[in-house]
Amino acid sequence: MTAVANPFDPSRPKTTRGDIQSSVGKEIGVSRWIAIDQSRIDAFGKLTEDLYFIHMDPERAKKETPFGGAIAHGFLTLSMLSAMAYDALPDLEGRTMGMNYGFDKIRFLSPVPAGSRVRAHFVVGAATAKSDRELVIRYDVTVEIEGKPKPALAAEWLTIAFFGSKFCSFATAASRPPQDEVFLGTKAKRTRRMTISFKDRVAIVTGAGNGLGRSHALALAARGAKVVVNDFGGARDGSGGSSEAADKVVAEIKAAGGEAMAAACSVTDEKGVGDMVRAAMEKWGRIDILINNAGILRDKTFSKMDMSDFRMVLDVHLVGSTICTKAVWDIMRAQNYGRIVLTASSSGIYGNFGQANYGAAKMAMVGLMNVLCQEGAKNNIRVNTLAPTAATRMTEELLPKQALDLMRPDLITPGVLYLVSDDAPTRYILGAGAGAFARTLIYETDGLYIDDPTPEKVAAHIAEIGDPAKQEALQNAFQQTNKFVGKAAAAKGVALNKG
Repeated sequence: MTAVANPFDPSRPKTTRGDIQSSVGKEIGVSRWIAIDQSRIDAFGKLTEDLYFIHMDPERAKKETPFGGAIAHGFLTLSMLSAMAYDALPDLEGRTMGMNYGFDKIRFLSPVPAGSRVRAHFVVGAATAKSDRELVIRYDVTVEIEGKPKPALAAEWLTIAFFGSKFCSFATAASRPPQDEVFLGTKAKRTRRMTISFKDRVAIVTGAGNGLGRSHALALAARGAKVVVNDFGGARDGSGGSSEAADKVVAEIKAAGGEAMAAACSVTDEKGVGDMVRAAMEKWGRIDILINNAGILRDKTFSKMDMSDFRMVLDVHLVGSTICTKAVWDIMRAQNYGRIVLTASSSGIYGNFGQANYGAAKMAMVGLMNVLCQEGAKNNIRVNTLAPTAATRMTEELLPKQALDLMRPDLITPGVLYLVSDDAPTRYILGAGAGAFARTLIYETDGLYIDDPTPEKVAAHIAEIGDPAKQEALQNAFQQTNKFVGKAAAAKGVALNKG
């Protein structure tokens, strides 16, 4: 390869398009080593709000994960690839413009421990001349971890180089995406490759005979999942019961070429749920996904609400979700894979008049998620919460028709399917409705130490206590404990033994 001066950056080597075309299958560049230390991981976590302990708490990660300490976010390593590409790849002689379409076909292969160094190797995978002015290049990339036999990730870097006396307009370049040429396939094939698939996955959806649950079950089946359609078939208040609703959804799935089975048990029936799980295991051999969607309403103001109505709503939403989750938990642990969604509501997160029972049950979903996502982490069980607002039989009498027309359940389901996909986050509260999505986070202010506190002192400092300037989304209970104890120790000059 001919190294000549680079007019854009003299420090970078330069080569010819002929050299690139003759180098297919050969390594053409290696980046310098980049250190991924804990401070870089911490900065990335705060920037992206991904503060999960396996990245941000080295001591806890050492005790509770098989990694021996904190690991880098996968997307932190990925975010460095552009810099690695610039560092490693030679520029092309005569190039007047380059359209870099970034990385594709990304495969995370091995965790990157905090304190590691990484570098990228670039191999020319394909180089296709579309004309005398246009060269489409695909580089196959692997990111090496110093001292480790397995790479951190593999990907493809896509670019088009333009040559000639005139710059190509961005509009012209953007109208000629390189993917079809680089992958030597159709755009439709590329779209299918990027699609979230549930092929060979087995899912249980509770409350799947109507509304949101039905929408979730149909969408999972359409993307290849084998689905257990659970629905007790009762009225909106939980009374009655029939297998008709679940059977209808199963028939829809089968008519479309999918696989499904019905389970008409109540989620509050431990034996019935156990039988449902055993039937799924006998038929399909695994359970990958659980969407806890079943619910009822018994709305009354608190003064008029009987305790039987309060208990019944908590029994279905909270206890029912717990029974179903417990029934699949050890299966997911054994297979080192599980995706669980709990269904909360803005009525619990923010409050809604006349729904003390429902609000209490729905906010409890957040607490259950917060614990289960920590206990399931080492077995790749990810637990998230959906907070939906949709036009269903549970809301049809509460909202005007114009609003209900915008709030179809199928506009929420795409968010749920992401939460149970292979690349799902964990401990994520996703608000969804009418095609709009938002993340809900719970923050705690930095707080204030008060020496010899009294009610009057608390009142006098309430503005400082509530100052949001240094608020933080805590990741576990002991973060709060350590913060409070640390403030008291600092104020009293007490040295804490951190060992």
